[in-house]
Parts: sequence; structure tokens; C-alpha cells
Amino acid sequence: MKKIDFRNLSKEAQAEIRRRAVYEYLSAGRRGKLKIAERYHVSSNTFQKWVENYDTHGERSFAIDKRGAKPYQNCALTKRQMNWLEKQLITKTPEQFDFPFMLWTRKLVTDLISRKFGIRVDESTAGEYLRRFGMTPQKPILKSYKQQTDAVKSWINTEYPLLACRANAESALIFWGDETAIRSRDQVGKGYSKRGVKPIESQAGYRFGVNMVSAVNNSGNSRFMLFSGRMNSARFIEFLGRLLKNQSQKIILILDNAAWHKSAAVKAYAAEHVDKLELVYLPTYAPELNPDEYLNNALKQKLNHRPKAKSPSELTSAAASIMKSMQSRRIPIKNIFKHDKVKYAA
Repeated sequence: MKKIDFRNLSKEAQAEIRRRAVYEYLSAGRRGKLKIAERYHVSSNTFQKWVENYDTHGERSFAIDKRGAKPYQNCALTKRQMNWLEKQLITKTPEQFDFPFMLWTRKLVTDLISRKFGIRVDESTAGEYLRRFGMTPQKPILKSYKQQTDAVKSWINTEYPLLACRANAESALIFWGDETAIRSRDQVGKGYSKRGVKPIESQAGYRFGVNMVSAVNNSGNSRFMLFSGRMNSARFIEFLGRLLKNQSQKIILILDNAAWHKSAAVKAYAAEHVDKLELVYLPTYAPELNPDEYLNNALKQKLNHRPKAKSPSELTSAAASIMKSMQSRRIPIKNIFKHDKVKYAA
């Protein structure tokens, strides 16, 4: 008979073998201990412990034993305290506890525990608690403290749905517009290197860049214009002219509150083309509601996977190539509207 290593068996299988061995021993009138131990590939001392456990605990001795410390056995906090801590870390910010910070760190967790329960734990323990709660260090989404929450909710739940209904009734197209700056030294991605050794990326000895204004809609259509220099009313009007060129349907263009979007010249241009163009503005300090922001991010991510541009013309050419590819395929543009913050516009 092939010998079985008892340690490699599952806990369920181990419990069943203990039960069979002990019952066989009992049915034999508690005789033949050595033979039974040999048959089940355990030492006589181990088998003796099985019998003694059965004599003491009965059927409970066959229960699957969970090795190691029991939950909260070696924890500085009780289960109730841990539940409280988890709820606070997930639902509140440090600022709400009068800490002068907005993001949770291991140090702030230790300070919160000390303040609430009078218990000191080190930062590594706080890190274990954060991992237990499913929390990981992440780059925060930047949100202006000036953002008006009620205005954002009104836009998502009331204003935009009404605008979409009106656009449908007028057979108009809704586009979202925005601008971005692409720089030669934008650092978007990461690369592997030995621990403690920063990777080196060669680049041009001087800075250069190109700017872009674009517009997208949830059908995957997009328009863009690359330019150098600062954005102003004249350049924005030039882009509006390109957007309206050969366009039979009216366009409702949703924008942020940049000065050139609301300038007198731009408003006058929109008034001259009222049958083809309507400008609508997002709530202030709410860039996350604009799908075109995510197009800008996608462009920069894709540029990061290309060789670094060594001149302004190379950077402009690479950006134009990526934008034309997304423009022709349309699917990448439509996928932008799957982001949680802009699903309302899909």
C-alpha cells in the first residue's frame, strides 16, 4: 500500500481519517493501537492524542481545526473598534476629524486610533488594517473645493436630461469641447527598474509643446485642431468655424467656463450662427463632467507608448496621428463615455 503523507491532505480528509482510525480502534475493543496507527501512516503518539481528544471532546474532536490565531486574537483593537475604524476610513476624510489633511495615510490612521481609543499602534499595523479593509494607496482625483455640489447634481439629474430631450426634438447633435496642452516633458507612465534606482528617459535638451482644442460626442464623432501659442477668442472662433463646416445639423456645444468660451466675440459669433450653433456651459469647477477631458488623457497615454518626440514637429505629427486614428475608429471615443463620471452623457 502506497504511503500517504498526512500533512499534504486537506483538513477535511485529515478529519475523516481521524474519525475512521478512532472508530476502528474503539470497535476493536481498544486493542491493536500500533497496527492501526501504522495502517493510517501516523505515529503511535499522534494516534494516542486522537484517542485522548475523542475521550475528552467526543465528536467535536473530529472537527476541522483552524490553525493560527483566531480573528482579533492578537489584534490591538476589538471587533467593534475595527468595524468603527473601517466605516470612518471609507466614508470620511481626515479633514472631518480636524486633521489638516485631505487624504488618509498610515500615520493619520495611527493618530485617529490614538485619539479615539487611546491605543498606540505603529504605522505598519495601520497598514495591515488598511489592507484588511481593502484600501490601497491611490493617486487622488483632483476636485476643486469651490465646486458646488448642488449645481453638479442639478446638471446631471435635471439640466442635461432636458437638454438631451430638446436636442433630440430639434435633431441637433451634442458635442463636448475642451482644450489641452501637450508638453515634451509630460511624464505619464512608469517603467521597471531595480528597487531604489530611478529609470532614466532621454529627452530633448529644451522644452516644447503643442496645444489642442477638440470636441467629441457620444456617437464617437470628434473634431480637433492643433496649434501653437495661447488659446484666445480668435483661435476658438476658428475652431468653431471648422466644427460647423459642412455640418447640416445644429450643434449644441457644451463647454467649461474658460474666459475665451464666454467672451463677447465668441458669443457674437454664436449669435450670428444661432441656427447652427448653441453654446452651453457646465457647472463651474467640474471638469470631471466633461467627456472631452478624458479624450485629452487618452491622447497623452497613447503618446507615452510612442518614442519620445525630439522636436515640436515630431510631437505635433504624433498627436495628429493618434487623434486621426481615434477619429476614424470612433470606438475609442465612444468608450470614453463609459467612465463613471460621464456615463450620464452616454
